[in-house]
Amino acid sequence: MHVMEIHMKKTALILCLLLIGFAFCAQAAERAKGPHTYDQKTAYDGPFKSSLLFVRYERNNLWYPSKRFQSKSQISCAEAYLALQKGPWLGNLDDDGSCLGVEEAPQWATGNYLNFLFNKNKLINSSHQKTAKDTSKTEDSDE
Repeated sequence: MHVMEIHMKKTALILCLLLIGFAFCAQAAERAKGPHTYDQKTAYDGPFKSSLLFVRYERNNLWYPSKRFQSKSQISCAEAYLALQKGPWLGNLDDDGSCLGVEEAPQWATGNYLNFLFNKNKLINSSHQKTAKDTSKTEDSDE
């Protein structure tokens, strides 16, 4: 009986350690996302109306509100719908929202994703400016 108890305790200890390890891995994965990973559940502030769909054609590189689709819920193309939950999608859509080919395709994105990019770029630019100021201070002190 005593040997059986020891084996059960060892098994319980191993299971506890595995659970703790999995918890740390999950936390590390969440931290790895950081502020530079798009989360569709987060409402990002910015100049674009979050709920609208926007389209951008390569020739002019500007984002315009879609005239045909007001939101991603109107998109019946599964590939586009799923991609738009994570970021932009490149492709053509028929008037009913179904998939068409990718020839000369525009890029599609939600306003919320564009606001995420807007905020990400502001964060990166302010970080670069801070680094440049810190570098110039260091160079001044070296003289």
